[in-house]
Amino acid sequence: ELEPAPGIKASRVIGLAGGPAKARIVRDLGADVAIDYRAVPDLAAAIHEAAPDGVDVYFDNVGAETLDAILPLMRLHGRVAVCGMIAQYNDADNPHGNRNLWQLVVNRLTMRGFITYDHPEVLGEAQAMLDRLFAEGKLKPLENVREGLEKLPEAFIDLMSGKTTGKTLVLI
Repeated sequence: ELEPAPGIKASRVIGLAGGPAKARIVRDLGADVAIDYRAVPDLAAAIHEAAPDGVDVYFDNVGAETLDAILPLMRLHGRVAVCGMIAQYNDADNPHGNRNLWQLVVNRLTMRGFITYDHPEVLGEAQAMLDRLFAEGKLKPLENVREGLEKLPEAFIDLMSGKTTGKTLVLI
């Protein structure tokens, strides 16, 4: 279990995962609550049950219906960090129309997209920290490793269909 950085208080973490195995991994990684979004009839209701006072920070790498579900549950001055929209990668010609963007105004939310390489000045420091945590056994990467170029199509299909957990690698 990682200790919070100095000056940062611990947070209640709610993880969303697709399927019971992935939800179990999220719990094992230390989330306070893991919601299997495929098993709940109403995702917004499940998140509200886990966070009845609202959500302060949402890390979004899914977009679409998931983003729509969370926006009305955000607290005043909440923050949404967007690093991906995987729900829309396979259907870029028909993007999901978010119906709840008006919540950005109502709750004065900040929503910002980012890519890791936007901050080259801290990449070395971040890599050193991750290397240290890995060496100490506090960081355990989840990997799906396939061997051989002929496995590339299978690995890509599994990745894009949600059958993988963690980083997918093909060793050539």
